[in-house]
Amino acid sequence: MAVRFLGELMVVTLVAMIWATLALGFGRREREGTRRSERAALVALIAGVAVSLGLFVGYKNRPGAYQGSPSYFMDPSQAGAGFQIGARPVPQAPASAPADPEAVRAALTGYARAFERLLAGYYILDRNYNYDFHNELFLRSTPLLADYRRVGLEKIREAEEFRATADAAAAAVRASTPTTDPLVALLDDLTAYAAFNFQRAALLERMSGEFAQTKAGLQHATHLYEGEGKVLGEQLDAIVRKHEAVLSSLVIAPLGSDFVTISHAVYEKYANRIVGF
Repeated sequence: MAVRFLGELMVVTLVAMIWATLALGFGRREREGTRRSERAALVALIAGVAVSLGLFVGYKNRPGAYQGSPSYFMDPSQAGAGFQIGARPVPQAPASAPADPEAVRAALTGYARAFERLLAGYYILDRNYNYDFHNELFLRSTPLLADYRRVGLEKIREAEEFRATADAAAAAVRASTPTTDPLVALLDDLTAYAAFNFQRAALLERMSGEFAQTKAGLQHATHLYEGEGKVLGEQLDAIVRKHEAVLSSLVIAPLGSDFVTISHAVYEKYANRIVGF
């Protein structure tokens, strides 16, 4: 079981460390008094904790953090590079009945489907790069999806098609809706958020391809897509909460129910995931 979940290399390393610790402990017990041995153990423990904490804090907060990726949410030097959810104000006027309800439904559902399919591609790449990395570096044998990079990128291509359909529907709705209507602000945010994420998808594709040229780089690729998937859901959830008033209004709620449900599922996919594990 240990080999299956940790990998042969990790198990061998742990066994060697445990035996070395036991040998050192019994050797010291024969040569030294108990009090001196306990003092040395305490000093080693405190020093180890201090060094570990220093490495963690220093590594996490260094410029260009997160293994060289452009992940602004983990890199202190790129704090303002993410999607700015508050850039577009929400009009205080109540939502009016849309001239073409089905176009509103098509736009909202289309964007939700685009984000859902985009996340599906990220998830395939995240998990399979992760398994591939552990198979290579820890001598594990987790089965991989055949040609997983192509499959994951194909999901992202499909998401682009959903986005194009949603963009067209959103443009039609804007043409028949006053700019002061909060529905327009919602569509503007979704259109901009989709454009932002698909621009990043192209960047992630290029960078992950470069990372995957080496076995060690597989780890960078999996963290790249894992982090991106988590923030995709978090920011989509923030957009839903920002526009809660219009999405819950009597005239829009029946048209946006699928959008809200799918968006919540996108958020939940990575909601409890700690990036890097």
